[in-house]
Amino acid sequence: MAEPSHTGISINRRRWLQILIGFVIAVLIFYLLFSSIEWRATVKALKQANPWWMLAAAGSIFINGIAKSQRWRTLFPPTQPPPGRRETFGILMAGQVVNFILPLRSGDIFRAYFVGRDRGASTASAFGTIGAEKLVDVILVGVVAAIVLPMVVLPSWANIDGSQVGIISLAAIAGWLGLFLALPAIRRLLTRWGQRSAFSARLADIIQRLLDGLTALQEWRRLPVLLMWTVAVWGTAITTNLLLFQALALPPSLLNAILVLIFVYGGVSVPVTPGQLGVFEGMIVLALSLVGVAPAVALAYALLLHGLVLLIPALIGGLWLYNRSRVSD
Repeated sequence: MAEPSHTGISINRRRWLQILIGFVIAVLIFYLLFSSIEWRATVKALKQANPWWMLAAAGSIFINGIAKSQRWRTLFPPTQPPPGRRETFGILMAGQVVNFILPLRSGDIFRAYFVGRDRGASTASAFGTIGAEKLVDVILVGVVAAIVLPMVVLPSWANIDGSQVGIISLAAIAGWLGLFLALPAIRRLLTRWGQRSAFSARLADIIQRLLDGLTALQEWRRLPVLLMWTVAVWGTAITTNLLLFQALALPPSLLNAILVLIFVYGGVSVPVTPGQLGVFEGMIVLALSLVGVAPAVALAYALLLHGLVLLIPALIGGLWLYNRSRVSD
């Protein structure tokens, strides 16, 4: 009995160490931001922010969460029907809360676990749907970046242009198509490999279930619905940025709104700090500085956006977790 307990303690210590390191990095980034920016101007911009535009932005973030949950439901395979709409929305919001607190995209694991545990379904298959979700976003980010970045003067150290991003995007799309064309052959190989031993059978079954989560991207009849919800996800995210531009009396530029979205997505794809504190703000200050927004105002914008992005899921996801705990009790 002592051995499992020891292992649990060591895992907990390792996780707390990761969180601590993340917070240290966040504090360092904030220190660098505030030491290089006139923070009094940032505070002044925050005080002058229009609360009605901020409320509208909060509503846009709420709708964005609904669109994300509906898109996630679209990705579930026919053999594993998705949870109900409210349940999917609650799990998604709670997963984002977990991502804010724990490192290494733990919220995505949480989402797959709850879908599998609550419904007796495959956790691996649910995790595959999350992988499909990320794949769609990565490809779309690449395509949009290839269109937008040539319109912006990037700093010399960035050493990248739109054509390079476009090539990466095309490679990702080609890899996507290649994977799905090869899926039948991959499944046959897994079936044969799984016959070698009990261990290989178990591992092959897990991989097969992961692949099940990608089947929605193969079914052409589901692609229009998936595209519709993806447009809704990105459209509401861009709308949120535009509304917050209005809150700070900045020009509501569509190009700037898309640029912020690209930089934030690229910056937070690799989890470094809890809630991406510091990284989120730094990427937005960088993006807006490229289009002539004063760094102090850009930081105010970043703090407002990040605050709302953290607050809305925290309220909804926290309420969902509270209700789940009451049901479990």
